[in-house]
Amino acid sequence: MRYAIAIAFLFGMAATFTATPALAQAEAENYESILEYRAWMYTAPDEYYFFEDDSKQVLDYKAERIVRICIGDSRHLVPLKVKYDDSTAMIETGDCMRVEAKKISLEPAKRLESNAVIRAEVQTMN
Repeated sequence: MRYAIAIAFLFGMAATFTATPALAQAEAENYESILEYRAWMYTAPDEYYFFEDDSKQVLDYKAERIVRICIGDSRHLVPLKVKYDDSTAMIETGDCMRVEAKKISLEPAKRLESNAVIRAEVQTMN
């Protein structure tokens, strides 16, 4: 009986380790570059990476919230366009801004070069 349990355990482990890379590979095919895939894998919940002509809705609430948006330092001097409710603003690299809004979308102000990235952190304050 011990051997049957051990064999079943080994088969289960083998199935787990062979299926996991296949699942990760299927998810990786949704991204255009390995940089985008790694950004998706390793980002925190309030952290966003923008590539080329990305546009991401980062907030959608029923009531207004106070939100702090910060852009990380980057060698690419492309500002990030912030669209919130009925307004638009720009954030330069290394800066932060505070916004009160229900919906917020972010996108680079102009198309980024290939393999260029902008990192943004979005924190809901209330």
